[in-house]
Amino acid sequence: MHSQVVNVIDPDTLDKSNYNGFNIWNDRLVVRDDKYLGSVNNCLFRFYKKTLKNWKLTQTINSKDYGIHVFGSREYLMKDYFVILSSEHNYPDIDTKLFTFKEENGIYIIKDTILFNSEYRPYAMTVKDDWILLRMIINADPVVFKDFFYHIEADHWILRDEHSYTEQFKKEEFAIFDYRADINKDYAVVSNHYIKENQLKSHGNLIVYKRSGLKWKVVQEIFQPNVEKEKSVLGHKVSISPNGKFIASSSLGFFYSGTNFFIFKYDETDNKFKFNYQDTISHGYFFCIDDDELLISDSYNNYIPVKNSLWYYKYKDEKWDLKCRLNSELDGIRGDCFGGYLVRHGETAVVFDSIENKR
Repeated sequence: MHSQVVNVIDPDTLDKSNYNGFNIWNDRLVVRDDKYLGSVNNCLFRFYKKTLKNWKLTQTINSKDYGIHVFGSREYLMKDYFVILSSEHNYPDIDTKLFTFKEENGIYIIKDTILFNSEYRPYAMTVKDDWILLRMIINADPVVFKDFFYHIEADHWILRDEHSYTEQFKKEEFAIFDYRADINKDYAVVSNHYIKENQLKSHGNLIVYKRSGLKWKVVQEIFQPNVEKEKSVLGHKVSISPNGKFIASSSLGFFYSGTNFFIFKYDETDNKFKFNYQDTISHGYFFCIDDDELLISDSYNNYIPVKNSLWYYKYKDEKWDLKCRLNSELDGIRGDCFGGYLVRHGETAVVFDSIENKR
C-alpha cells in the first residue's frame, strides 16, 4: 500500500453541497451529497470511475427521480451493484426501503426494491461478498433486534436467514444507525450497542455469525477484555478482515469520541476470536482491517475541530507494527477532520476531510 495521498476530489466539483457519505469498489466511487430543504432530505449521488490520474465523474442519481423524500441513509458498492438503504429516524412515518441498482454499459439501472414493515428501523447494515446483513430494531419496550441475511440472486436480494433478540433497554436508548456490522463470505459480526444518560454512558458487545450454506449461526459473543461483561462498551463501529482472521471494534467515548480500540484474532484451535491488540491513544473513530493491514483514524469530535491523522499498521511476527502516519497536507492545505470517515477496497482507501470546518 502506498503511503501518500494520491488523489483529491475538490469539494467545488460537488456544488458545495453537504457531504454525507461515500463508498468504493475497485475503480468505482460513489459520493453522496445531501441538500436539506426543511424536512425534506434531497440526496444526489455522484459516481466516479478511476483513471490513471484522477477520478472521472460518470453519472449522477437524484432521489427526486424516484419520488423519495428521504433517500440514502447508507450507500454501498459491491461488484456491479449499487445498494441504498433509505430511512430516517426523525420521521417514523417514512418507510424503510432498500434499492438495488446494477451497472450496465457504464450506467446504474434500478433492478430491485424491498419495502420493510413500518415498525422496523435500521440499526446496522453491511454489503459484501454477495450478502447483506441488515439489523433492524422493532420499536417496542424492551427493544427487539432482528438480523436479516439477504443473498443476491439474479439481481434480486433473497432473504435466506433471520435471527431475533430482545434487549432489556428502552427504545430511546439505542444508538442511531451507524457502521456497526460487517460481513465476509464466511463470517459476520454485528454489535449490540446502546447509549443512555444523554450520551454519557454506553454499553455493547459483539455477536459473531458463521455461515453454513445459505444459513447463518451465532457462534460467539465478544465482550470488551479485562472488564466485567456489564461494563463492556464494544461496538461503536466494527470491521472484519476479508480472510476472517481479525475482528476490530471501538468503544464509545464522550460525545462520540473513540476511547479504546480492540482487535480480536481467530484461534483455529478453539475456533473462536480472542483478544489480540488494544490501542488506548484515542484512535478508532473509523478503521478498516484488511487481512494483515489496518487503517485507523484518530478520534473525531463533532464539536471540536482537530488536526487528525490516519495510521497504517501491518501485522507481522504476531504484532501490529506502525508503518506510517498520513494526514491531508497537500499543497500546504491541512484539513481539520481528516479521517472523519474512511472506506477501503483493495489498494485504495478514500478518506473524508474538511477544511475550515467545511465538508
